[in-house]
Amino acid sequence: MVIAFRAAPKGGIHHRDRGSQYCSQEDQKILRQHGFKAPPVMQDNMHCRAMVETCFKTLKAELIWRDTWNTRRQAEMPIFKYINGFYNPQR
Repeated sequence: MVIAFRAAPKGGIHHRDRGSQYCSQEDQKILRQHGFKAPPVMQDNMHCRAMVETCFKTLKAELIWRDTWNTRRQAEMPIFKYINGFYNPQR
């Protein structure tokens, strides 16, 4: 989304979890094309993931743990609005 909707700064770091989709050559190619640095996948480097982990903890505390949804589909829009309407632009 940052590539599509924002002017991402050159040299920005793409933080990610250990998911295999983020390790693919295609993903790495897209990041390089847009000037991102991708930290190597690190099994247990908490410093590398600290910012992302803090974001998810805040999301859980301020939204997830305060409401209940019956399906994943029902949760998608509130989570999207929280991230893109509050967390990213204001927090």
